[in-house]
Amino acid sequence: AVVSTQSTWGRRVSPSEDFYNRVALGLTFDYGGNQYTWENFGPMKWELVGCLAATWALVALSLFKGVSSLGKAAYVITLSPYFILTALLIYAAPRDGAGAGIIEFITFKFDDFKSYDIWSTAASQIFFSLSVGYGGQLALSSYNQFTNNCHRDAFIVGMCNSLTSVFAGIVVFAILGNLADGKEISEVVTQSIGLAFVAYPEATISMDLPPSGLFCSSSC
Repeated sequence: AVVSTQSTWGRRVSPSEDFYNRVALGLTFDYGGNQYTWENFGPMKWELVGCLAATWALVALSLFKGVSSLGKAAYVITLSPYFILTALLIYAAPRDGAGAGIIEFITFKFDDFKSYDIWSTAASQIFFSLSVGYGGQLALSSYNQFTNNCHRDAFIVGMCNSLTSVFAGIVVFAILGNLADGKEISEVVTQSIGLAFVAYPEATISMDLPPSGLFCSSSC
C-alpha cells in the first residue's frame, strides 16, 4: 500500500518512507514531501528526545559496574543485528524481485563515482558506522593493555564493519527488489543514508509473520 498523494518529485511515497521523513526525522511536514526550511525548522521532535535519553540511560546502566560489564552487554548489542538481518534475508530472498535487487546492488555504475553526493554519503556512512571521532573508540581503547596490538584490532574492526555493511546492503536491496515488483529500484524509494530505515519496516509490514513474532524468533 502507498499513500494516495505524490511527492514533489512526482513519485508515490510508501508509508514507511513517509513515516521516516515526516514523523521520525521531521524533515517533511505533509504527505506531499514538502520539507522544512532554514527559516522554519518545525516543532521539537520529543519522540527523538525521549529515544536519545533512553539510549544514554541504557549506556549508563551497561557501564554502571565499570567498563568490564560492557563485555556482557556487547554480546547482545553486537550479535542481535546479525540475527535480525539474517531473518530478513531468509524472508526476502525467495520472494519475487530479490535477485534483481541484489544484482542492482553489486552492479558497478562508474558514472555514479563522478557524483559528489555519492562520496559524501559514503564518507558519512563510514564515519558513523565506525564511530570515528565520537570518542567512544578512544574511551574503550584506553582500557587496553599497554602492549595490545592496536593495528591488528583496527584492521579487524574495519574489515568487520565493511563486511557488515555489504551484508546489510544485500538485505536492503533484496527487500527493495521485492517492493519494486519489476519496476526500477529508484522508483521505489529515494536514495539516502537512511535507506535501511525505509526498507526494513516496509519488509516487516508485508510479512505473513507479525513483526513481534520476527523479533521473538530472532531473539531466540
